[in-house]
Amino acid sequence: SDLFAMDDEDVISALRLINEHASEPINVDWVLRQLPVARRTLQRKFKTMVGRTLLEQIRHVRFEKAKELLIETDLTLDWVARQSGFSNVRWLADCFREELKVTPGRYRRQFRTQS
Repeated sequence: SDLFAMDDEDVISALRLINEHASEPINVDWVLRQLPVARRTLQRKFKTMVGRTLLEQIRHVRFEKAKELLIETDLTLDWVARQSGFSNVRWLADCFREELKVTPGRYRRQFRTQS
């Protein structure tokens, strides 16, 4: 992705970690423990270069994975939530309502009827 065309190794490493592990129970502290950089330094550089905080990036990657799974698979909502890093279906549904104003099930149906 274009994000990896950046110059900053700390930001690139954080992006890679998030992309590779977002479906696991990671958080900002976990990302920071993996990298030899101060929290404030990484947070500042990340927000400047990526346009999101580390937490926002983790949520973004999880959300995109959930959307992909809803469209491309017949997995239950529970499995979609777990496979994309959400701790439960409720959290997944809350994110969908907040971001897209629809439930995950409706998102799946709407997208499949458009295909």
